Amino acid sequence: MLKLKIVIGGESGVGKSTLVHRFTYGTFPLTELHGTIGVDFIIKEITIPNFKERIKLSIFDFGGETRFRALFPRYAQGANGIILAFDSSRIETLLKLHEWLEILDLSSETPILLISTKNDLGYKVPEERLKEFFDKYHIVGYIPTSSLLSQNVEKAFVEITKAALQVLNVHTL
Repeated sequence: MLKLKIVIGGESGVGKSTLVHRFTYGTFPLTELHGTIGVDFIIKEITIPNFKERIKLSIFDFGGETRFRALFPRYAQGANGIILAFDSSRIETLLKLHEWLEILDLSSETPILLISTKNDLGYKVPEERLKEFFDKYHIVGYIPTSSLLSQNVEKAFVEITKAALQVLNVHTL
């Protein structure tokens, strides 16, 4: 079984833990999740279409508060892929992702997937804001998600896994 390390970062309250909960357990939490203190760690096995073996994802979900940000580079070290999340209803959470990216010392090949959360609320992310990230950082894609509706949640994890496999030069069938 292939093992990959996936790290999720973003501002506090954007829905990172809810996204991981939806992906891991297949349900939307009925009670509000409390903010992650430091980092949360979850393991989930997945199957990728056209890939012969199961993959074990070690998912590191980072607390978004500024005081925990110093931990991010250490835990992100050795990551096979990074998901950066922002709340589509709060554009400032997208703008703050620059701070997350600037503290990382990543290989230029480490794939970064940008996701927006809470897309069920109906907000549209300005294209020019997204383009800034694609131009400046090694962003492999953008996926709008909704944990409430289970929209693109699994797709986000599958896509970052595929990008990680590509960097590792592990081919699918």
